[in-house]
Amino acid sequence: MSDRWADAPFSGALATTAPLTWAQRTMWIAHHRLAPHDCALLNVSHTTPSPGRRVADVLADVAALVARHAVLRSTLKVDEHGAVTQVAAASGRARVLLADASGAGGQVAARVRAELSAEPFDLVTTYPVRVALVVDGERVTHVVLVGHHVALDGWSAVRLGLRLAEGPDGAPEDGPVLQPADQAAFEAGPEGQRLLRDSLAYWAEQLRALPPTPFPGPPGPGEHPRFKVARLTSPALATALPALCRRYRTTGSTALLAGVLALLAVTTGNRRCGLQVAVANRDTPESFDAVGCLYQEVLVSVDFAGARAFSEVVRRAWEASRAGYAHGRYDPPALYALVERINAERGVALDRTSVFNDERISPTARGPAEPAAGATTVEWLPEQHRNRGGRFHLWVDSSPADRVVVRLMGDTAHLPSEAIERFLLGLEALLVAAAERDVPLAEVADLAGTPPRGAVPAR
Repeated sequence: MSDRWADAPFSGALATTAPLTWAQRTMWIAHHRLAPHDCALLNVSHTTPSPGRRVADVLADVAALVARHAVLRSTLKVDEHGAVTQVAAASGRARVLLADASGAGGQVAARVRAELSAEPFDLVTTYPVRVALVVDGERVTHVVLVGHHVALDGWSAVRLGLRLAEGPDGAPEDGPVLQPADQAAFEAGPEGQRLLRDSLAYWAEQLRALPPTPFPGPPGPGEHPRFKVARLTSPALATALPALCRRYRTTGSTALLAGVLALLAVTTGNRRCGLQVAVANRDTPESFDAVGCLYQEVLVSVDFAGARAFSEVVRRAWEASRAGYAHGRYDPPALYALVERINAERGVALDRTSVFNDERISPTARGPAEPAAGATTVEWLPEQHRNRGGRFHLWVDSSPADRVVVRLMGDTAHLPSEAIERFLLGLEALLVAAAERDVPLAEVADLAGTPPRGAVPAR
């Protein structure tokens, strides 16, 4: 049976017209920077296995969720001045792809996810989310969601996928929910503008302290493609992270961030190292349950002056990230104007293209983990519009509990292929060692197989 389409009609929803939120504006600007060929890089996707829900029940839930969450039934309108508004329809239909499992539901889901993710969205004429159901007769084996980042972040994609795949969890679904129009109104109001001023003040302090470039020195010739992506799959890190949380009384995300910053200090020789850290902005009951894009990035940096051991890096990374998370909401044009002013003030063009994004939804468990089973692997991912990108972009992927998956995209003019692979393996080596003892920073270079460049104390 070939793939076919089904309708999920909805009606009775509230029609709204509203400006984009700050987070949505960030993604809309990115959409135009990537146009026309690379817009699909902004697609967010997730696959969720289903225990066999009836197709008719899942289609009914698609209709109900689209009616409940305005962002799922919105298109964008651009006026002659370039101003963008989002228009949510009161009624319509969501198109759902039905793909026959043919006895291989997981493989079919992977194929459908790849196909739907590769296609850019026309945000002006179509809804910004695609739903596919992998079906075995009248039962669903997998739910595949693909959305443009202007409409969904990873948090929303995971929660929507679970809701459709597993059905209602008993929580009320008829109460008010935070919509983009509500968020945009808050941001334009007095409290939102106070929040913006505070965030810009934080950014100004960070921008004035940041080294001009994360990778000093002249660029190399680069490779082809210039931006390469490697993926580390590490059972050892799955065992080490809970131990790190217990030893340093911190979160798994902070331990990972501290490890990345320590390795950057060794790799670059910069005394202060900073990254744009992904912020979920899900810190209130309303935002926790909201469907949409609340994701933004905030600059977080750590000064390594006087730091002698990994425990000190963890403490500083915790303090720095907490401060950053508190200032992770801002209007992007206001931030870009601030960056330009500080660039002119400092006489440099600050490079803010290094990113740390922990995409895991569930926190690291603090209890003892099972001993690592299986070997660590590093694989190179296929080219996917990799002729543009940042200097350094590291993702911690959602993965089964028995492994940690880390992807690193590097600009090979500054971080050649062998350095990308060495960084990933060095991160694993550092964190595994730090789970057992407080590693002196003077040992980090040896653990990572990287010649020290002076940012951390030499032996």
